[in-house]
Amino acid sequence: VMVIAATERQAYLLFEKVYEYVRENYKFLLKKGKKYQTKTKLELINGTKVFCLPCGLDARGIRGYTVDLLIADEAAFIPRAVFDAMTPSISNRIKDGARIILLSTPFGRENYFYECFDNDTFTKFHVSSEECIRQDKDFLAAEKKRMSKMAYSQEYLGEFADGQMQWFKDKLIRERQTL
Repeated sequence: VMVIAATERQAYLLFEKVYEYVRENYKFLLKKGKKYQTKTKLELINGTKVFCLPCGLDARGIRGYTVDLLIADEAAFIPRAVFDAMTPSISNRIKDGARIILLSTPFGRENYFYECFDNDTFTKFHVSSEECIRQDKDFLAAEKKRMSKMAYSQEYLGEFADGQMQWFKDKLIRERQTL
């Protein structure tokens, strides 16, 4: 399992959640000893290894792994070159059930995350902050007043809101460029 994010801090935050989930629900699977659970690696008795690394701009530091599960946090902010470098590490495991999980706030339509979100072969789950039962509704109402419609739509509704600023759809522009 490879947990990646654009920054080290983001990768560690998600890794902590993965570790806490395993510790609370599958503690018996944890290998004992300091070398099996570090800031960037977790090993289980069933042979599973979970690595947590920042991906950088080109995935130079995360190449060389064979991955059964790739989890990318804030995937819209991860450069396309990273996915170009990482998808081969999972490609020979797809038939065995290997998966890619992309978590993100939308950030425009010109990135790998949007392409996957717009691709029918991917399963999508969308939950806005307004649908989250833990979210303070008064706070959201204040944020909606404070922020621009585009910013609120992106950050709290999880929408690809960049299109709100366009006269013409991206698809139409691309079609006209190829004529």
